[in-house]
Amino acid sequence: MASGNSFSTVAKRISADDSIRVIVVSAPGKITDRNDPTGKLDRDSVKVTDRLLAIAKKTRRSEPIEEDIRGLERRFADIEDSLSMREGRVSTLVGETVRQRARMLGDDDAPLAALGEELNARLFTGYLNMINIRAKYLSPLDGGFMVSRRGGVTAIDKSQYSYIAYSMQRAMEGGERIVFPGFFGFEGERIRTFPRGGSDYTGSILAAAMKADTYQNFTDTDGVRVVEPSVDPQAPQIRQMTHRELTELTLGGAFGVFQYEAAVPLAINEVRTQILDTFDAGSKGTWVSSHADRAGIAGIVHRGEFVAFEIVKYGVANVVGFFESVLRVFRDAGISVEHTPSSTNDISVIVRKDSLEKSGVGDLSAMLRNELEPHKLRTHELSSVAIVGEGLSSSRGIRRKVFEALDNDGLNLIYHSHQGITFNLWLQPDDAQRAARSAYRSVFTSA
Repeated sequence: MASGNSFSTVAKRISADDSIRVIVVSAPGKITDRNDPTGKLDRDSVKVTDRLLAIAKKTRRSEPIEEDIRGLERRFADIEDSLSMREGRVSTLVGETVRQRARMLGDDDAPLAALGEELNARLFTGYLNMINIRAKYLSPLDGGFMVSRRGGVTAIDKSQYSYIAYSMQRAMEGGERIVFPGFFGFEGERIRTFPRGGSDYTGSILAAAMKADTYQNFTDTDGVRVVEPSVDPQAPQIRQMTHRELTELTLGGAFGVFQYEAAVPLAINEVRTQILDTFDAGSKGTWVSSHADRAGIAGIVHRGEFVAFEIVKYGVANVVGFFESVLRVFRDAGISVEHTPSSTNDISVIVRKDSLEKSGVGDLSAMLRNELEPHKLRTHELSSVAIVGEGLSSSRGIRRKVFEALDNDGLNLIYHSHQGITFNLWLQPDDAQRAARSAYRSVFTSA
């Protein structure tokens, strides 16, 4: 939603399908050849949200922000001018609104960070009405988007769903399409933002709360591919997949197409989902549902960077509660655990590197030594590749093919595990990309 071309493209989709009743809008992103095929707009490489976050940082440093404000005004004015909008313009509101929000900054940047979605949703509402598509802007506050923060993460509890459904139903009584800004909710009267990419999360919560027949997520690619573009830009799309497969793949990023936090409420509530290309009217996309009419592997994904704590304590096989004691240390430190391979005398606890860094814990190894008194303790960094598919257990020879491919490419596995629909490979930090390429070649391109 970064240009007038984006607005008109989305409006055409809405006009052609009366079943689309609620539209979640993101903030303007980068200007690209796809959202500005005429090449007339300034190729602004700064996303609106990033510019707003820069303003927040400058405000705290008492640095001037007027140049950034003018940049924001130009971005919104470009959209308005390209659509010949005379009414419903928001560019004239940018300056005063940004200055007002800058004065509201508290312990986070949310009041400013959320402004891109709010202004863009108001602008899109005005545009829809201008072209005779009856629409109404609805604030997350009026839509029942009351959030809570746990462990520094903003989320909406399922207990809020009934109030959201009630609020949305009331808003829709007049028959207008509802335009809803993504990325933020309210804690009391205070604005709180979701993790980046949070417009996906907003849409999924609305779809789950309203028991929608279908949630369509429009992005910049024709659905989800079986592997990251860096491995193979021409990799085939996954045309059908299950919610469980989507959650497993999005935990590793799903190649920037979908957000893990958004996949979870859709899975829990079994909301049929379609991931489509915004700018391709013929996009078939990826369908996500409780069951997929597809055998074998869905996809392969690099799941990020990890740290393993390898704890050796002889005789622990006969000690009741040792496993619980190990995990308690990580729980008390506020660090989520990814995987725990173990043997007779040792257990390795694998955690996400960013989770460890965000915890603010100083010396976790010292905490483990004090609590567990291990005979040996060492840490090492890892990367991970996940091979995901509902048909993994029934697909004979998959693991053998993968192991042979890794061996042929000179890659060494540190750990591996098969749980449910996921086969995880744990490797040296710099080996994940090569391993993903090896696994992809062995599973999807071998005879």
